[in-house]
Amino acid sequence: IDVLVDAVTRATDAEADARVILLMAGTTKETPPEEIQALIPDRVESRLHLEFVDDADVPQWFAAADLAVLPYRAILNSGSAHLAATFGVPVVLPDEPHLRAQFREDRWVRFFDTDNAAVDIARLISDRAYLGSLTKDDFAEFNARLSPWHISNQYLDVLEGLTQNHTTV
Repeated sequence: IDVLVDAVTRATDAEADARVILLMAGTTKETPPEEIQALIPDRVESRLHLEFVDDADVPQWFAAADLAVLPYRAILNSGSAHLAATFGVPVVLPDEPHLRAQFREDRWVRFFDTDNAAVDIARLISDRAYLGSLTKDDFAEFNARLSPWHISNQYLDVLEGLTQNHTTV
């Protein structure tokens, strides 16, 4: 969270002619809400909901966002990136080899340098030309390929393959 706040602060300072607003919703494991609020300088405009987000409210948060930044220091995978794609919201992820391999074809995903995270995320937040260039088509192939229906059918194929190779006694 500190990296995200630092990045948004940098983007706010650099973007005199553009409005940058930090939207943050959900619970955190390690940092109490009052500590998160204390991290955010007064000059950074923010909307915080630092508690559980009801499923019915998730679409509102994504509708309000131009970009989802997932500033993880270590991550195996992220359902948040997939969720953002369903709402047509581009994502910024750490530049980890397994994430780059998974999302390398997806124009709606950008990667930040983990060794210079705040500076690089601020640069990506400020890239208005990139954000303006994305269309629904940029998300369509990914969402079709990884739809719950498609993935469930792939899983069913795996299970059927396993059961065909076994004899019941």
